[in-house]
Amino acid sequence: LLLRRYPEEEPESAIFRSGLWAWCIFGCFSYPSYVFPLSFLFPVLAGGIKSKILFETEVHRATKGCVMVAATAVILVSADRIRFYHTTDRNIRAASTSDAETRRAAYAFIGTHYTPLSHNRIFQNVYSQLAYRYLSPEQSLPILDHAAGIVPSCELFCDLAETCVRLGKYDRAREYYETAARMLPSRMRPNYGLFVLYRETGDLLKARCMAEKIVAQPVRVVSTVTIRMKKEARDFLGS
Repeated sequence: LLLRRYPEEEPESAIFRSGLWAWCIFGCFSYPSYVFPLSFLFPVLAGGIKSKILFETEVHRATKGCVMVAATAVILVSADRIRFYHTTDRNIRAASTSDAETRRAAYAFIGTHYTPLSHNRIFQNVYSQLAYRYLSPEQSLPILDHAAGIVPSCELFCDLAETCVRLGKYDRAREYYETAARMLPSRMRPNYGLFVLYRETGDLLKARCMAEKIVAQPVRVVSTVTIRMKKEARDFLGS
């Protein structure tokens, strides 16, 4: 479809083929399927290319009618889904506002429609962060746990670990911190979380090992957070 050209090909097909090439190259470096207009562009460009006719067949009027009905149904369902996702996006933004009533209404909408959204990677990535920041540990733990199976990341496992610490689930917190550390060894947050966990639970030998690891760990980008973590680890070693 992209490479073959035919003598009887119309000039418009060359334009569609160039557009499809551009779409495919763009797809190698980004995620066009995440944006509906860009994902819809692929069948439009592919359908606009007129290739060689392989065979011809007669289409009955009833078949044409069924195709039109099916196409209309697809358009209506797609329009409804687009409206739903726009409403969801608006409520996700409202969930982080300072107005308590607006935030309560947003969480009520998300809770009502959580099932159809539960396997959406973009939704889970955003909603898990909101749940960690604004919901209670009891409410956020199942949300974060489910999101970890959809969009696993080092930060998400650290959020899970800290939520477990607040609930007194120290063994699960340790497992989550260790998973986060294996996922991204250069991140200091998992090691610092383990250090604090061991220190607070009285396992001073392991806390000392983690403190030494934090002090020796190189930092790519120095920030107030990493400076505080390293200082706390040094103070613990010096005590």
